Amino acid sequence: MLQSLDKRIRIAAVLPVFLLSTYCQAVGGAPSARRLVATRGDTPPVIDGKLEDACWQEAAQATGFSVFTNPDQMHPEPTQGRVCFDDDNIYISLTCHVKEMEKFRPRLAESGTDFKYWRAGVIEIFFNPNHDRKTYQQYLFHANGSSFVALPSDDVLKILNQDFITSKSSVTETGYTIEVAIPLAILHLRPDTAKVWGFNLNRCHDAYDRTMAQDVMFSSWNSTRGANFPTPGRFGDLVLDADLSRFYWRVDFVREPQPG
Repeated sequence: MLQSLDKRIRIAAVLPVFLLSTYCQAVGGAPSARRLVATRGDTPPVIDGKLEDACWQEAAQATGFSVFTNPDQMHPEPTQGRVCFDDDNIYISLTCHVKEMEKFRPRLAESGTDFKYWRAGVIEIFFNPNHDRKTYQQYLFHANGSSFVALPSDDVLKILNQDFITSKSSVTETGYTIEVAIPLAILHLRPDTAKVWGFNLNRCHDAYDRTMAQDVMFSSWNSTRGANFPTPGRFGDLVLDADLSRFYWRVDFVREPQPG
């Protein structure tokens, strides 16, 4: 068993999405979806990791992150998420509390600027804009400022690219904060985009190589009850009351692309 887990850790260093699809097995019944209403901001926040902007002060909070398998058990390292938007972007921030900063800081230094899923800390953001509970977009952000994006299968032009995303992380005395601005124009919004999106916020906590226990290492805003994080049927709901029609797009090839 340990040998198998070690192999999965090595795979995760290259492709964390694959790990979460194999390591986290689905158990338990489907939970009731939690709901968060995104706040429209008059002034966009400055993406500096400090969360001093009016947008964040007024936004509803996503709290009560539970351990991986049990929605009734809060994770001992709390997380607070916030969501706001304007005409061009959706803004998401997470404040991540860390119990052992004396261990967290050297692990963060070890990670450098590379996306290392098991070092220091990672947050994961999931969208299902048409609320079909079948598809998702996945954004992962490391406490060291690096990121990883899982492209949806219909992104034929590869426009969903972290080069268009602005993010900033900052380390505090009690943990770290990650602040993100994602342009609405890259989110594959179409006529079937809903006012209520499928949505979830997840976190990977550093266990400092002491354990591989799922309830220690993973927490979620909307509990997946032991299912892997990329399970759209177990996302919560995000209310985004906005006219997004100017971002609808569709691309059809006259014929299939040819090699070369």
